[in-house]
Amino acid sequence: MREDITNTIAIKTSNQCIFQTGNLFTHKSETEFEYKRRELTRIANGKNYNNMNNPGGTIENYAFFSSDEIATPFEFSLKPKLRFENQRLNTKSSDPTSSITGTNHDGTTYYYSRYSGGVEAKCKLKEAFTFFGDLFYSNKFLLFKNFDINYSVSEANKGNNAVNMEIGISFDNSKQTTNDHKIKAKLILFDNDINESLIENINKITVKGVELELSYANPSFMQTLPQAGCVVNNLEQQ
Repeated sequence: MREDITNTIAIKTSNQCIFQTGNLFTHKSETEFEYKRRELTRIANGKNYNNMNNPGGTIENYAFFSSDEIATPFEFSLKPKLRFENQRLNTKSSDPTSSITGTNHDGTTYYYSRYSGGVEAKCKLKEAFTFFGDLFYSNKFLLFKNFDINYSVSEANKGNNAVNMEIGISFDNSKQTTNDHKIKAKLILFDNDINESLIENINKITVKGVELELSYANPSFMQTLPQAGCVVNNLEQQ
């Protein structure tokens, strides 16, 4: 019986701070750093070394995230955000009787990195209305997931860049103490585009949809309406 042994080490640190620039802008800044190392040993049947055809290995991840929510006196806020991630993968067979030089399992170290970023915007309209929007971009979204190097390297080198956009408007009067009719409503339009899809024979995926949320509460008659949503999927083959 093959024996799989996995050891994982993870460290995560984050920092938040609030400061002002001049008399207009208030910043709520957040930074985060994460390190993760996963080591897998796959012992071959009846042996004391890794299986040559399905070896173990080591995956290391370094990730950095930063965001800054900027509030203004004009009921408008902006939140840029950025994430960078780097990954290192190494695997090889420890079979002392076999040489696998020249394949992806010969001990070569592979490096993979990706970045993503976006910006959120909110503008409070009169009374309980808020208009908001979000734009997000990622140059790649697939990292090495396992120790099958031949598969992982091939898939990770694909582009997989994605652009996600959404805009919407919300209504919330739940904080108005003089009103017993507590209503929350939100309408969102979204458009997600993924290029160089990993799905076979499909090079691009477009997901468009409308999301509607509605709830109502009253101290004398408590009732919450269920959320409703509609999503339209469009798979484009190119």
